[in-house]
Amino acid sequence: MNKDPALRQLQRIITPGFAAFLSGSALFLAGCGGSEQTQTAVRAANSSSPKATASYKPPKRTVRFAFDSLGSELSKGGSSIIRVYAGVKNNPEDKATTGTFANKQTAEADCMASGRHVASVPSEGETPRSSNEWLQIDNPSSSQPMYATVVYTRPSEEHALATLPKCVNPQ
Repeated sequence: MNKDPALRQLQRIITPGFAAFLSGSALFLAGCGGSEQTQTAVRAANSSSPKATASYKPPKRTVRFAFDSLGSELSKGGSSIIRVYAGVKNNPEDKATTGTFANKQTAEADCMASGRHVASVPSEGETPRSSNEWLQIDNPSSSQPMYATVVYTRPSEEHALATLPKCVNPQ
């Protein structure tokens, strides 16, 4: 262990991964010149600092969107509540409701999947729309998947949904 108090204090302050980066950078710079005393200090820091073991993981890409009831009118039997489902296929398990969202409530999507075709209900006052595209909702607090049809959603940015990756093994 190095007895230099300044170096020990620095090692307690700097996180292990950053310390390894700094010591590696310092070694590179020391190889480019510097006094013998500097090179000795750099070698000592490198030998006593823990090695970084974590690998870089890029942040997950999500797209923020708002739920849209498409002008649904209660007087015509419509609702401002939008349901989300367990999956995208046309079977009873996937059609099970796993949550609800209010009109204009926002969420984030992880990916997009193709699945059963959904159409709005103009007789309930909704704007006509239809699609077979679904958004997998980013929901870390739930173990159940949540899928929303794009029919009842609006992305926060124009064309943002096109940047989402395809879902791997959608339900």
